[in-house]
Amino acid sequence: MPGSSTHIAIADKIYSILGNDVISDLPLFFGGNIAPDAIHAKPGYQREDKRRTHLTEGMSIDEFQNPAKLAIFHERVNKFIKDYYLSSDKDRDLYLGYLIHLLTDELSNTILRTPFNRLMFKYKIGQSECDLFNSILSDIEYADKYVLNRYPYAQNVISVLDSVWDYEIKGFVEKSEINSSKHYVINKFRENKPPQKEMKYYSYTDALEFIDYSAYMILNCLSGKSNIIKVL
Repeated sequence: MPGSSTHIAIADKIYSILGNDVISDLPLFFGGNIAPDAIHAKPGYQREDKRRTHLTEGMSIDEFQNPAKLAIFHERVNKFIKDYYLSSDKDRDLYLGYLIHLLTDELSNTILRTPFNRLMFKYKIGQSECDLFNSILSDIEYADKYVLNRYPYAQNVISVLDSVWDYEIKGFVEKSEINSSKHYVINKFRENKPPQKEMKYYSYTDALEFIDYSAYMILNCLSGKSNIIKVL
C-alpha cells in the first residue's frame, strides 16, 4: 500500500487540478486522505480494523484482480459516498479525501502490489523468485521515503495538516486515532530524513508516474466514467 507521503502527493496533485472551487476545505481534504490508515493508532489494533476502514472486509489483496470482488468493493465505496459524502455539507472534503485514499489503494493493489503477490502465492514460484518479488515489493514500499524527501508538493503539507484537529470519520476512525496519526505524519514531514538505501526494482521516477497516473484515474473514476457514483 502507498505510504502517507504518496497518498498526500496524490491529494496534492488532485487539488492542484481541481482548485478551491471544488475543494474548499484543503485541511479536511488532506486529513481525510490519510484518515483510513489512522486506524493503526487504535489501542489494540488488529488487521481486521484496517480492512474495515478500507472497506475490504472479507477480501484479500489478490482479490482486487477478481472482477466480482472488485464490484463488491465498488458497491461499498458507493455506499460510503451516499452515507457520508452526499449526506454532508461542511465535511464533504473530508470524505472526498477518504475516498481518494481508498481508490489509490485499489490502484496500488491492481497495478503494483497484487500482481507480484499472485505470482508468489497463487502460482507457488520457487524460493529464488520469491526473494526477487519480495525485493520488488520492498522497493515499492520504500519509495514513499523518496517521495517524502523529493516530491515538489504544491502545498505546505505541515501547515495544512496542522491547521485543523479533532474530527472523525464516524463508524470508521475516531478523533484520537486521527490526531495521533496526524502528529506522526507531521513529524515525519518535519524531520524529512533522506532515504538510506538505493532502490533497484522500483525507482523514484516510477513513484512519480504512479502519482500522476493515480490522480488522472481517480479524477476519471469520480467524474462518472466508472461504476463509482459521480461526485465531481
